[in-house]
Formats: sequence, structure tokens, C-alpha cells
Amino acid sequence: MPSADLLCVFGANGAGKTRLLRSIEQCLPEGDAMRVGTETVVDDLVRSFGHFRGVAEWRESHCTVDTLLLDNLWVLARRPSAAEVICHMIRARKDAGKLTAVASDLPLTTWMEKNPEIARLLTEGTSIQLT
Repeated sequence: MPSADLLCVFGANGAGKTRLLRSIEQCLPEGDAMRVGTETVVDDLVRSFGHFRGVAEWRESHCTVDTLLLDNLWVLARRPSAAEVICHMIRARKDAGKLTAVASDLPLTTWMEKNPEIARLLTEGTSIQLT
């Protein structure tokens, strides 16, 4: 059964994935949601390695927010080590009952070829296909 703590939005470029994430963010009380691009999350993680408590602060900022809206998941297709960390973060959020919504231009079949770990994670969530 798909998880209620993970929403996966699939669709081609321009299908409305980012607009849907923005709409979700606007429906929630201010401060309860963070909408961010995957590339920003990965860049923040890389920068955090150079600071004392950096990774802990990164984890706290991305894992404790009630709803994380993660756009442009395709970035992880070319960054496998970052994909592993992001998958771990999303699973930790699921275990804590926190909602994560991810948007991907790449369909699940492509993820199966590029990164089986992300593909497994995405199959655990509730999927929406935008056309």
C-alpha cells in the first residue's frame, strides 16, 4: 500500500508539477512547509560538510519541517552519492510521519535504470501523473 507520507508527482516539463507544489505550500500554515529545489538541498548539504555542526543543521532544517516539497528530483539522476543521502532523509521523514512531496520530470521507468534506490523509494509513495 502506498505511503501517505510520500507524494510523488510525475510529469513532463511544463506539466504543472512546480505549480502543484506551490499550491500545496500556499494551503498550509506559514512555516509548516518548505518548498525547495533538489539542487539547492544537495548544494546546502555539500556546503554543510565544511562547518562544525553543518550536517546536523542541514538535517534539522530539512528533516524537521512538517512538509517538505522537493522540486526537480531529476538532479539526483546525475549525483548518485547525493541521491543516497536524500533517500535516507526522505525515509527518516516518513518514519517520523512527516509529509514529503517530490516532483520528477523523469518517469519511474527511467529511475529504475538510473537509480534503483530512488525508484524503490518512489514506489513506496502515492503517485500522481500530470499530463
